Amino acid sequence: MRRALRLSPSVVLSSLALFFALGGSAFALRTGDAKVRCPVGAPRAVAYVTGAPNVGPGDLPNDWSGAANLFGYRWSCAGPVQVRKSKHGFGFDIRFPGNPGKVAVATAASDTTLAVSVAPQPDGSFHVSTAGDVPNSSFPNRVSNVAIVVF
Repeated sequence: MRRALRLSPSVVLSSLALFFALGGSAFALRTGDAKVRCPVGAPRAVAYVTGAPNVGPGDLPNDWSGAANLFGYRWSCAGPVQVRKSKHGFGFDIRFPGNPGKVAVATAASDTTLAVSVAPQPDGSFHVSTAGDVPNSSFPNRVSNVAIVVF
């Protein structure tokens, strides 16, 4: 003999509650804001500038480029990361459009000891110099991959 399945009101109510709870969470995840915020005090961008393969960072393009092959790694909490050969004639410029970060720290990724300096520019980009690339200096320019963190 076959018994008819009887649903008690508590089973129906708990099933509906579970349905709406899971459905609401899924809807919130699907329509929620997927952008990562730029919290104060946290790194707001990271870039590892390597330049084009087999060429290196010494031959970057003259215009801003966000080409993936110019970076070993790049991330910004507010958008793209772009790099170009410096308009100063030495080093390179890097920018993080839309990123509110104002302070950058950089280090050379090299097997030798190299100095790196980062200077903010009026247009919001940063000028990166490696090994004191000042003309006629006693510490000549040495091109190297550079890791940059923006706060």
